This record gives sequence, structure tokens and C-alpha cells, in this order.
Amino acid sequence: ALTFGVASELFPREHRGKLLAFTVMVNRLVAALVVLVFPLLAEAFSPAAAFYIFAGTALSTLAFYRFAVPETSGLTLEAIQRGELGGGAGPRRRPKDAERLPDEGTVEV
Repeated sequence: ALTFGVASELFPREHRGKLLAFTVMVNRLVAALVVLVFPLLAEAFSPAAAFYIFAGTALSTLAFYRFAVPETSGLTLEAIQRGELGGGAGPRRRPKDAERLPDEGTVEV
């Protein structure tokens, strides 16, 4: 789910539908590859070793999301596309002048 959330903010509005469809296709192909490769790894090494290989891959993906993907919560899609982000590496922060969504519970008139 995190992949699709990031992808929906990453792609420009005019191409988002096709690019998200491509993202889903790649996701399903990689899932099929995991299903095909796991028994081979389990037989060649052990089921535990195969599990740890995939667990290491998942942890490296988590580290990538944590340190390379900028924080976008509270920003509009237009602000994200203009690049008003706080940068990926280091602490998650964004510029003070970035366009933000209104706080919940408030009504703009």
C-alpha cells in the first residue's frame, strides 16, 4: 500500500492513470517472481535462508523509504509536483512556505 501511495504523489496528474497501471503491473510481476523463486531458494539453501533473503530486501526498501523519500503529508499534489518538499535524506521536514492542506475541522469560507 505504501508503494501505491508514494506512486500516486510521484506521477504528474496528466499521466497518473497510465503510470499507476504500470506500477500495479510491475508490482504483480515482482510478486509472481517471489512466488516462483522462493521454492528454488528454499531447496538450494533452506526455507529460513530464503525467508531472510526476502526479509533483507524488505528492510532495505524500508530504509530507502525512510531516508530517501521526502515527507509529503499535509501538502497538496500541486505543491508536491512543484517540488516544494523538504528533501529526502535526513530529518523529514518541508519548507515553511509550502502550500498546505487546511487543518481538519476548519472550514474556509
